[in-house]
Amino acid sequence: MGTLDRDTVIYLAAFTDGEGYIGITRHKRPERRTPAYEPRLQVGNTSKEVLALYCQTFGGKLIHANRLTQSGKEVYIWYICGVPMVRALEAMLPYLRIKQEPAKLVIALHRRIERRSEREGDSKGISQSELEAREKLYQQIKPYTGKYRQLSFEIKGNPQGQLL
Repeated sequence: MGTLDRDTVIYLAAFTDGEGYIGITRHKRPERRTPAYEPRLQVGNTSKEVLALYCQTFGGKLIHANRLTQSGKEVYIWYICGVPMVRALEAMLPYLRIKQEPAKLVIALHRRIERRSEREGDSKGISQSELEAREKLYQQIKPYTGKYRQLSFEIKGNPQGQLL
């Protein structure tokens, strides 16, 4: 990722706010007694061109989702992992409105995972305190993700919340 065009980053941040997923998945691992926590950034849409712009700007992968919308359009997904994901989130962070807090939590989880890997190596077991820290981040991000997320906002100039 070289020098980023500010207008492109702002556009992609707005698009991510509307169409993106910034979250943490928790996987039960049959071979281990502790779950795995995975930081995620992905955007799905029918516009392959917009998602290709993510690839050009931040890297990552563009895949065909092998499904159609109700109107018959093909769906594509852009995703990115690891250090490039953190760089993409950090670039978009000042411009995110809805997903700024989830982005901060995903960055925090990635940094915990990265620090532990550098310090202990991937083959070591995870400590109870580290497991608890990751679970806390997972619980903190849950209200922002999934089908049960709660949206709260203030309607400026319309304190009664009446429809305009």
